Amino acid sequence: MKIKTTLLTLVMLISVNLSAQNQTVHLAKTLSINAQSEKLSAVFKLLELQAGFTMTYSSGVVNDNRRVTISASNKPLSAILESIFQGTNVLFKELGDKVLLFVPGEEEFTGLMQTVRGRVIDPESNQPVIGANVIIPNSEPLLGASTDLDGYFKIENVPVGRQNFRITFLGYKTKMLSNISVDSGKEVVLNVGLEESVTELEEVVVVAEIDKSIPLNEMALISAKSFTVEETSRYAGSFNDPARMATTYAGVTGSTDDTENSIIIRGNSPRGLLWRLEGMEIPNPNHFATDGASSGAISMLNSNVLANSDFMTGAFPAEYGNAFSGVFDLKLRNGNNEKREYAIQAGLLGVDASFEGPIKRTSTDIANASYLINYRYSTITVLESLGLDIAGEGEQVPAFQDLAFKLNVPTRKLGTFSIYGLGGISEASDVGTNFFQGQRFDAEETEKYTLGLMGISNVVNLSQRSFLETSLSLTHTRYDYFEEQFRLSDDRQSAYVYMDDTEDYKNDALRFSSAYSKKHNARHSSKMGLIYSQLKHKLNSFGQSDRNVTSYQSSENGDYGMIQGYFSHKVNLTDQLAMTGGFHYLRLGLDGQDSFEPRFGLKWQFAPNQSFSFGFGVHSRREEASLYFTELAIDQTTFIQPNTKLDLAKARHYVIGYDRNFGSNVHLKLEAYYQDLYNIPVSSNPFSQYSALNQEDAYQRLTLINAGKGENYGLELTFEKFLSKGYFFLFTGSLYESKYETLGGIKYNTRYNGKYNLNFVAGREFNLGRGDRKKTLNIGLETVFAGGTRVREIDLQSSIDQGGTVYFRDSPFGRQLQDYQRVDFQIALKTNRKKVTHELKLDVQNLTSRTNVVFERFNPDTQQIEARGFAGELIPVLSYKLIF
Repeated sequence: MKIKTTLLTLVMLISVNLSAQNQTVHLAKTLSINAQSEKLSAVFKLLELQAGFTMTYSSGVVNDNRRVTISASNKPLSAILESIFQGTNVLFKELGDKVLLFVPGEEEFTGLMQTVRGRVIDPESNQPVIGANVIIPNSEPLLGASTDLDGYFKIENVPVGRQNFRITFLGYKTKMLSNISVDSGKEVVLNVGLEESVTELEEVVVVAEIDKSIPLNEMALISAKSFTVEETSRYAGSFNDPARMATTYAGVTGSTDDTENSIIIRGNSPRGLLWRLEGMEIPNPNHFATDGASSGAISMLNSNVLANSDFMTGAFPAEYGNAFSGVFDLKLRNGNNEKREYAIQAGLLGVDASFEGPIKRTSTDIANASYLINYRYSTITVLESLGLDIAGEGEQVPAFQDLAFKLNVPTRKLGTFSIYGLGGISEASDVGTNFFQGQRFDAEETEKYTLGLMGISNVVNLSQRSFLETSLSLTHTRYDYFEEQFRLSDDRQSAYVYMDDTEDYKNDALRFSSAYSKKHNARHSSKMGLIYSQLKHKLNSFGQSDRNVTSYQSSENGDYGMIQGYFSHKVNLTDQLAMTGGFHYLRLGLDGQDSFEPRFGLKWQFAPNQSFSFGFGVHSRREEASLYFTELAIDQTTFIQPNTKLDLAKARHYVIGYDRNFGSNVHLKLEAYYQDLYNIPVSSNPFSQYSALNQEDAYQRLTLINAGKGENYGLELTFEKFLSKGYFFLFTGSLYESKYETLGGIKYNTRYNGKYNLNFVAGREFNLGRGDRKKTLNIGLETVFAGGTRVREIDLQSSIDQGGTVYFRDSPFGRQLQDYQRVDFQIALKTNRKKVTHELKLDVQNLTSRTNVVFERFNPDTQQIEARGFAGELIPVLSYKLIF
């Protein structure tokens, strides 16, 4: 081990020394030459042999067959070149270890340029990789740089367009970042993690391309995928929303109502999803959300502020707790710490603006701090004015606004501090108009969701192989709901409007997290952590079943704690075989509910382009406060809270997977899974068919016990071509079953048992323009085919007999409506000019204007069952973005 350490140190010093040598000014070197009527190409060769540089030029700029006569002794190269090209307009300059000859306005590199910089680290130890080489393969002249003592690198004069980057260092696996979009309006900042090779004293293990399906979290070996910020804007129909983009992944379906961005994973309720931001659990970060839900209309976090993040669909690593079905692990990017940059976007959905730049220091031995701020304000009024019934029959239309920010502050001895925040407000109102005997009756429904969060985190290196992450966050959510109902009197001689339901739910959380990570050696690494959450709630609700008749009323204030602890260990047995194991422990401070959850993962790269994976985990998630503290009335003066002692619902996840790469850009993944669900809250009434597995939010008024069960199982296929040669595609397919049972022991279909889901996403990129007007045209398409919504089946004859809707009691979700279909289209034109990027985009959802059925109802006037669904409007969203 000492030999290996010595060699690595030597290589670092050599790399840094070579990097310093590359800074030598070639044009100042003194050279000697004597040539009589020699071809210019031969003269160049003589100069290159003496000085150790390369002359580069195009044949349209320099005629290297021209014969020249020159005699010089101990003169600078610049003087020799001036003599050779005297009387011409040929100029010269240095680019790394090359000297470029060019004519102003005509040379290849006078086009649009940008700076690409970043940092290379070992993610398991959080240490910089010193002397790593970052190059752009096949660039002419070759562009690249070496990382400094802090792992930073900078490559200047990178041509605008798609570029590939190869990162290498002795003893580490080579990483290839492909098709990175370099634009003139914004610098590119790359944060790269290199994985150490297990094999002692072996040279770099060259990997042709990085597998883009691999998550950022190296403990996640199965059912996990990383996504880039660019994907959220490149996928048709995503509206720059990562939640909508995630529904294109295998095993993930969305809502049949296109106004929602629900994430249904492997037949589980959207409530089972864990949202994390900067490593901390956060409430639902979606506009127009309901209490206890994990979805809404659109995310408060858009692509302007996000960094590359992870999405997991099962058997996730031990550090993730309080998650039942999946994890959305989001990261905020750091602002540019060297240059101020701005982006403004305006479109039919509203406007947003982002600002970022350095907070400069007087000291020069540490990187600048940086800030990033993004504000967005949006209304749907423009779409409504075009005649599109987006808001329904309401007199007011939905509106939302949000603000996100991050400050990144490196220090010399105390590590790096990050201060971040997110706030959002969304409100919608709907007024139903009814007429009776010449009178107008307006029944109002309003809904408002508010989210605010702030956090501070610190990452400090404790040694060359260990670091500590510490975070503190405060979150607040409020859900307000008000509904009125129109009703005819019993004798049908008069009509009235009454207040049917009002809800006011407030939830606050103070969370502390600390995680210690250590890389023992190239084979072994560990992570352990502790999370404490203090949860506070204030719940008020009131409802009437008729005019002045109270059906329920509750008011609850309180707080309780939640403790989580975890340990995870990764073993790289060889460069081809990796194993992870650990556990997560969760305990609620209500009545001592706890859960010990073992986790295990295995990945075997049995061939250079093929791998086998297996994962197992026990997972649980707490319920929302409004479910635990449901108040039920025994009489007019006595109320009980029967659900405070509910245990945690749990699930055992089993996943097996196979991956294969065809070449460097085509990837195939197959996964099969089985989920055994137990301790599920169900109604204490043995004749009830209620199960928490079917609940979309936290609203219910039943006495519950942990006696329910369920199971999900299925097969998933992913076949994708990553962006290369100007196009990409993604095809995902899922076949699955989702069942549940209550006290009666009978199995039923869950609300989310759609049976199948197929997605196809594709895009083509065309390069247009030249010189200082480089343009890129992107065309994208998405098609979705999925099983229809599951609903309770209506008993038509009984409904006719009773004059109202009557359901079959033995079939809670036994009826499946027609299949869901949707086609989305996107076209975007990006124009790069000097230091400015323009983008004009048209995103069209539901291109064919298909009406997808969402529910059914009995119409007493026609005495028929009628389908009701999303309006089927084609939704064009036009936007313009300016980056400078």
